[in-house]
Amino acid sequence: SALQKGPSQIAPVHVVSEESADKTNLGFIHAFVAAISVIIVSELGDKTFFIAAIMAMRYNRLTVLAGAMLALGLMTCLSVLFGYATTVIPRVYTYYVSTALFAIFGIRMLREGLKMSPDEGQEELEEVQAEIKKKDEEVSHKLSVN
Repeated sequence: SALQKGPSQIAPVHVVSEESADKTNLGFIHAFVAAISVIIVSELGDKTFFIAAIMAMRYNRLTVLAGAMLALGLMTCLSVLFGYATTVIPRVYTYYVSTALFAIFGIRMLREGLKMSPDEGQEELEEVQAEIKKKDEEVSHKLSVN
């Protein structure tokens, strides 16, 4: 007959419970905190951080900030492109290429470190300390005038 009695043919609907939503939020928070922690530990003492700080003392801070943000955006885009390339290239090749690149850059950094003289960074350090002292004096003078 045209009218059948029995179970209906309706597709099941996925119901999100509060418990699964809480687990998703906790998963996101955990991943976010882990990512921020890794970035702070690895990037805060990075030479790029110090270069940006020194440049901000010498040049217009807004220009330095804009340049640093533009460089970060460009590096992020390049990283995404290289990350996408690893999904196209077979895994065995990316494993060996990444191992070789890691070794090459590591050896290069070791060579540069061994060739450096012990007082190579001393001149830049003294210049930065003098600049910081000058800025501190300007700030303390402005505070004493007000």
